[in-house]
Amino acid sequence: MLSELFVKNLGVVASAQLVLDPGMTVVTGETGAGKTVVIQAVSSLCGSKVEPSLVRQGAEEAVISGRFVDISYREALATEIVVRRVVPANGRTRTYIDDEPVTLTQLSETLADAVSLHGQHAHQQLLSSTSQRTALDTYGRVDTTQLMQLRSERRYLESQLRELTTDPVALQRERDVVAYQLKELVDANLDDPDEDELLKDRDEMLSNRESFLAAGSTIIDCLDGDDRGAVGLLGDAQSHLARMPGWQTQSDQLGELARQVQEIAREVRHACESSDDATSELELLRQRRLVLRDLRRKYGATLSDVIAFRESVRLRADELDSVETRVAEVQQRLAAIDTQIVAESAIVKTYRLDAAVGLAKAATDHLRNLAMPTAEFGVDVQGDDGSEVTFLLAPNAGQSAQPLAKAASGGELSRTMLALHQAILVRDESNGEGQSASARRTLIFDEVDAGVGGEAGEAIGVALAQLALQYQVIVITHLPQVAAFADAHVVVSKETVGTETTARVETLTADQQVTELARMLAGKRDSDSARSHAVELLAGARETKGASYAAKTAKTAKTATSTKTANLAKKSKSK
Repeated sequence: MLSELFVKNLGVVASAQLVLDPGMTVVTGETGAGKTVVIQAVSSLCGSKVEPSLVRQGAEEAVISGRFVDISYREALATEIVVRRVVPANGRTRTYIDDEPVTLTQLSETLADAVSLHGQHAHQQLLSSTSQRTALDTYGRVDTTQLMQLRSERRYLESQLRELTTDPVALQRERDVVAYQLKELVDANLDDPDEDELLKDRDEMLSNRESFLAAGSTIIDCLDGDDRGAVGLLGDAQSHLARMPGWQTQSDQLGELARQVQEIAREVRHACESSDDATSELELLRQRRLVLRDLRRKYGATLSDVIAFRESVRLRADELDSVETRVAEVQQRLAAIDTQIVAESAIVKTYRLDAAVGLAKAATDHLRNLAMPTAEFGVDVQGDDGSEVTFLLAPNAGQSAQPLAKAASGGELSRTMLALHQAILVRDESNGEGQSASARRTLIFDEVDAGVGGEAGEAIGVALAQLALQYQVIVITHLPQVAAFADAHVVVSKETVGTETTARVETLTADQQVTELARMLAGKRDSDSARSHAVELLAGARETKGASYAAKTAKTAKTATSTKTANLAKKSKSK
């Protein structure tokens, strides 16, 4: 439930704060006074986009805050949360829940079940087949999840089949390319990703063979050439050191060092001797390096990339070889999916047909309480899955039911929308999904009474007041017959000082409510006859609301007694 609303620098409102209670709150005011700011503010708190153009002229930013009590937040029941939207005149809008930044998606998900907005043009949506189907599914709790999943899978399988069968020439061309690439890569016999670096080192050594041999000869002479080589000198030093008492360890270390030097000399000598046939080896080595360079140019920056590409080509070759098998598998799966879709569509249609009967009766009953005593509402369901939904209306006795777009006037459409909302919300309540006063969902109606007046307006007021027994209801209205049913009355007025226009938002006292109703009735606040009529309206509304409350209390008590009796019967049976 929305318990508090604060608006700063939004539209013509410089600053406004509303404390909202359970029950029915109406918002009235002269045309153009700024009543829609309330809708814009609450809509923004529920996640709708706020245009920077709505920031009050001359202000740097608009701030919209709302306090919501007893709503589900982060999978728990929160005592209250505070939502804040900051809309700069220039820049990106910022969104917070309890001063923690959140995305619009997170905000929308948080308040999805807390607030329901019904704009002044919402009744026009009833003319859409999609909206009618959605309303029917909502009323009947029709679960189409399985059907949607099956259809999604079918679309995926169809795309796979098209990919496999669309262009056989292109498929064969790809087969030829993949076969050529695979043969080239396999024939290259790549195993070591470091092979190119090793060949490069060997190439450099063989290319500088003469200097290498000269250097090698010098190295051998220095290390193990004659008695003055390192090995001989280390041996002499070792023998002298061995004769010195206490130096045996150092003598052994010299001996080990002499052996290591001798091993290095042997490796250098072997390298020099093995380079005798360098010409033929160098030619082969350079041919191999050319092959590797060509592979890197075609298939990857490094040999590791080339090896990885070879494996991917191998996999693709296997896939292409099994295309026929895959086509058969996909076709088989498509046939199975089609069978499942037919079965699931029949189930969904059955649920929609059942829901159509219930919704037609419920909406008809509510319409007859909305000054349409002979109206008949119907729901036509066609299509394999019942998705072709058409709402029908016979507004008067003796008329045949026609689609809403043809049968209903603007006022009749408004009442039909309200009747449908009543049917769906009452169904929620009867299913145990209603909420306690402290945890009420907020329903906001923006001029749901458009095109209606007189007796029909009063009937709408009664309907909204009845909804307010279970939900928090906020109504933007021009009708005094509706406003009279308010538990709280908010008026929006506009005043101009110099060149600046500002809207004021205030909650009326009982006497001020009479004055506002008089204005709505006669256009004059001080008209005695209008004030007298306003008092009569309020008295009649209080009497009607009292009767509705009594009926509601009796119904609740009866339901509780029936539930208790049923539970006792179950316990007795179980014993």
